[in-house]
Amino acid sequence: MIRVGTQLLLILFSTQISLMAQTSGVPYDDESGAGIVDQIRRSHEAVVSLRTYLSDGSEIWSRIGSGFLYDRDGYAVTRRCVVEGGDSIIATLADGRCGRAWIVYSDEQSEVALLKLPFNDIVPIAVGRGANLPMYSHVVVLGNAMGVFPSVGMGTYIGLRTDGMMMVEFVVPPGNCGSPVLDGNGKVVGLLMGRMTAPEKGIPRNTQVGIALPIESVRSVIDEMLALARERRGWVGMSVTDIRGRLRGQAVEVVRLVPGGPTEQAEISVGDTLLAINGESIQNAKILAAKVKKIVPGDEIIFTVRKGGYEFSRTVRVGSLPWDEDE
Repeated sequence: MIRVGTQLLLILFSTQISLMAQTSGVPYDDESGAGIVDQIRRSHEAVVSLRTYLSDGSEIWSRIGSGFLYDRDGYAVTRRCVVEGGDSIIATLADGRCGRAWIVYSDEQSEVALLKLPFNDIVPIAVGRGANLPMYSHVVVLGNAMGVFPSVGMGTYIGLRTDGMMMVEFVVPPGNCGSPVLDGNGKVVGLLMGRMTAPEKGIPRNTQVGIALPIESVRSVIDEMLALARERRGWVGMSVTDIRGRLRGQAVEVVRLVPGGPTEQAEISVGDTLLAINGESIQNAKILAAKVKKIVPGDEIIFTVRKGGYEFSRTVRVGSLPWDEDE
């Protein structure tokens, strides 16, 4: 029998696995260890390394994170903060393939993001059920820890918080945000969101705990996003969010522009308020997306824009989705 702890890091290079661990009294017998290795080999090809490049005009830097392949058409899932606000996103698979990723949709409430990757011949991750996970089950976290990809960490599921988030006794290194949390069968049961900063009742003060969104909650958001993405035709290269306060239900705010996209070319900026599309009031972000997707690429739409107390019109020529153009 070998004994390793929850603070355990496996670095995976192809099929060769080297193990570094701190012992803390959690037993693993040889049979369980072999099962873990098989689980990793089955699942690591569905893990994605994400590097988001950002700039302020004078300096360029990058943010690293993780994600996982969700279906065979090249859609992947990560946490929203890993990719939001970037000028470009580069995705790398465990087999070495690398390419630009696009944000299809990001959900402000759940913090889940759906990406489109430019890869074919991929195998998505197997999806399990976080709701059925027994307390104190051993779990595996695959990702991009400290920029080492693919890397593997082990932890222990220790229960749900009052807000429904999963708690995993696990040291969350930089780069692991957005990683899949896998059960003993190699199926994803949660999306790693980060580490718990405030103490939780019943958990020893010095325990390091990662927080994961149960896969059931991820799917409730992602499946709707995916359906919209597959239906969508028109594209204007921007992300918007609903406005709270006085203009709630009457306008949206531009929060992101794709560099060189149709909206940026029309001289609409981040922070601008969109009041109407083709003379019709914009009620919320979801309704605006539904209207845009029905517009044939090449047609023009007119946005009524508010900036700094002034209102004016901007004409946007609708384009095709960038990954459709690349393909």
